[in-house]
Amino acid sequence: MNGSLKKWFLALALLLIAGCCNSDDDSESWNAEAVCPAEGTNAYGMPNRGTFTDERDGQVYKYTTINDEVWMAENLRYGDSINSESLIGNTQCYNDIAENCEIYGRSYTWAAAIDSVRRSNDTTFSRQGICPEGWHLPYSSEWNDLIDFVGGYFGYEKANKELKSTNGWNEDTELHDNYGFSVIPTDSAGTRSYFWTASELTDKDAMAVKFSSEFDYVDVAQFPKRNHFSIRCVHDKIKKCKKR
Repeated sequence: MNGSLKKWFLALALLLIAGCCNSDDDSESWNAEAVCPAEGTNAYGMPNRGTFTDERDGQVYKYTTINDEVWMAENLRYGDSINSESLIGNTQCYNDIAENCEIYGRSYTWAAAIDSVRRSNDTTFSRQGICPEGWHLPYSSEWNDLIDFVGGYFGYEKANKELKSTNGWNEDTELHDNYGFSVIPTDSAGTRSYFWTASELTDKDAMAVKFSSEFDYVDVAQFPKRNHFSIRCVHDKIKKCKKR
């Protein structure tokens, strides 16, 4: 086979591969249940969806498996400022009403989210942040991987529909929550929800993820560290796999 013919076959093969990948990402018939089923076990032998207990305070959280990454399916509620000094003055319940923490989870400044006091005193402590043992505060790249997997590359609009809870949002858009991620609005008006990432940009700003009823897409952007946002943790067991 001459060189030009080899190049022709190679080009054809690449086009076929690209077509397969695009059909997976963009197909309207994409079935989340086939990729992230509620039943069965994930790559780590855990049920795809279930609950776990934060041993620090006994709080029980739902989790879900998406693309072989295990994410909390509820907002963090940890608030023990005696054992976690980073939380002093840096976490609150919505409208300062304790009962709201059970509904919306707690909100944290970025210093609290990364557990800045422990981080400065322990050189071996890096990505756990204020998350439970065995879990960590996700970087913006992990959020982007989640959004890309759920919505396809740059599929921020589709991910917005798939990751939000079907309840609580004040919007006309049809929401699906096929992956059991269940993002809820963290205000009584049902309009917005923000999540910290571990990605720092400047002394004053870090990256966060915004879900809103005003826009039909997920926004990963820069925000002041002093803001109080929610936290979703990711299990330390991370094993990438293909969609199919």
